[in-house]
Amino acid sequence: MNGGKTSGPVRRNSKDKIEPKMTEETSNLESSVLVSGSELRLVLLGSAGSEKSASVNIILNREEKIQTDTSTEIQQSESRQGEVNGKQVTVVETPDWFCSDLSLEEVRHDVRLCVHLSAPGPHAFLLIIPVQQSTGVERAMLEKMEEIFGERCWRNTMILFTVTDEEQKKNIEDFVQSGNQEVQRLVEKCGNRFHCLNIHQSGDDSQISELLEKIEKMMEGNTERFYRIKAT
Repeated sequence: MNGGKTSGPVRRNSKDKIEPKMTEETSNLESSVLVSGSELRLVLLGSAGSEKSASVNIILNREEKIQTDTSTEIQQSESRQGEVNGKQVTVVETPDWFCSDLSLEEVRHDVRLCVHLSAPGPHAFLLIIPVQQSTGVERAMLEKMEEIFGERCWRNTMILFTVTDEEQKKNIEDFVQSGNQEVQRLVEKCGNRFHCLNIHQSGDDSQISELLEKIEKMMEGNTERFYRIKAT
């Protein structure tokens, strides 16, 4: 990845488990919002320097300058909206929950903010992984996803491999098969669902159309079309 911190994830006791909670306002919103095929809510997750912001711009077809410097990493979840292929799309970009210097309380607070921004629940979690040399954070990704959202989150999760023009030439399936075991475990957890996104091809609508088709197919295979975070 892009020169980010390489320190390993902080180990915590089970009593420190992060419990996502819905505020009363979010709970009320859940009962009042009609989920329709014209609306899509996405939550982007990844470590520092994983091109989350660039991915948001590509998905929403924004012409903003792509930033890959890890110093631009956001400090709390942010949401942006736009119309894509006739759908009203909300994309929530999250900070680095996996290997950052955020305290446990800061992570808990931001999880609650993410829940609010994606209410009544995200249709898909997109786990951003650059197609570069592994930095060893994949295990932390797997553990923290289950710690925050529970085992059932994988039904609504897809890997989004971000690539450059040169990396685009490589066969992404070969990369997965020849990559480290932690990347393979993440792909398997997601039901072998992944998509390749070239962050330097902002004008290529086909890669976003294909991504949305994959998300729709994933949603159709689930009992509930979106991931419902229950109040605790």
